Amino acid sequence: MAFAGRSAHAVARALKASQGIQNYDVNTMATRQEMRSYVCGQCHVTYYFQPPNKRLTFPWAKGLRVEDIIAVEDEQKIKEWDHPDSGAGLIKARHPEFEMWNQGVHARSGVACADCHMPYMRQGGLKISDHQINSPLLKINRSCQTCHHFPEEELKARVEDIQDRFFNLRNTALDALVDLIEDIKAEKAKGATDAQLAAARTYQRKGQFMIDFVMSENSMGFHAPQEATRILGDAINQCRLGQLSLHGAPAPSHNPPNIENVPPSPGPAASPAKQTMKQEKSATVAQLHQH
Repeated sequence: MAFAGRSAHAVARALKASQGIQNYDVNTMATRQEMRSYVCGQCHVTYYFQPPNKRLTFPWAKGLRVEDIIAVEDEQKIKEWDHPDSGAGLIKARHPEFEMWNQGVHARSGVACADCHMPYMRQGGLKISDHQINSPLLKINRSCQTCHHFPEEELKARVEDIQDRFFNLRNTALDALVDLIEDIKAEKAKGATDAQLAAARTYQRKGQFMIDFVMSENSMGFHAPQEATRILGDAINQCRLGQLSLHGAPAPSHNPPNIENVPPSPGPAASPAKQTMKQEKSATVAQLHQH
C-alpha cells in the first residue's frame, strides 16, 4: 500500500484501507474530530521508502499494530541496514505516535490529538485551539481536567507512574536485545554460518523493531500503556528465543502470533505441546474433585 506524500488525505486513505474501506475521501467522509487527528498523522507516523524509487509508504496494509507493520515490511523484503555486529537485516520505526494512539483508550473514547496537545483556550471573546503544542502535563487544567475531574497532582502522578513502569520495562527489553546481539556476535566469531544464525537474526529484527517502535513514539508508553507493555514483553521474548535458537534449543510450543514464520533452529525434537489454558483448568478441576 503506497501513498505518495504525507497529506492528511493520504493518511486517512491508508488508515481506512487497512480497515477495509476503499476510496476514502477525507474531505467529504471524515468527521471534524477525525480531522483533528489526521492532521497530526501527516507526520507523526512510521513509514518506509519503497524500492526502487524510494516512494514513501505507510506500512498499514494489514493494520496499525506493530505485528501488522512488521508483516508488511517482511513481505516487501524491506531492509534498511545490516547490524554491524550481528549481521541482521533491520528495519526502522519512525515516530509512530498515530499508530500507538490508535491502540489506546483515548482514541477509543473519541479523543483527538488536538484535544490534549492543543486544548481550547479563551483569547478575548474567542474560543480557539492553543497553538503552543507541547505536553498536556504543562496545561493539565485544560488538557486533562476537561474529562478527568481529579486534582492536578493526582493526574500528573498517574501519568508519571505509567511512564516510570514503561521506562523500567524498556530497559529490561534493551538488556535482552543487547544480550542477543552479543550472543550472535560470539557465535559468528566461532565460525557459525549464515544458515545457523538465520533464526537468531530474524528474532533480532522483530524484537529490535518492537523496542524501537515504542521508544520512538515519544509518549514513554502513555498513548497506549497496555499495548506498549505487551509489545515490550513480546520483544523480550523474541530476544530470549533468539538466544535459545543459537544453542539448538527446541522451538517454543506456542509462538506468539508475530513470529510463527521464524525458521526453526536445528536441535533436538520439539517438546510436546503445552496444554491450553482451558485444558489445564479442566484437568485441575478434575484433580480437585478426586480429593
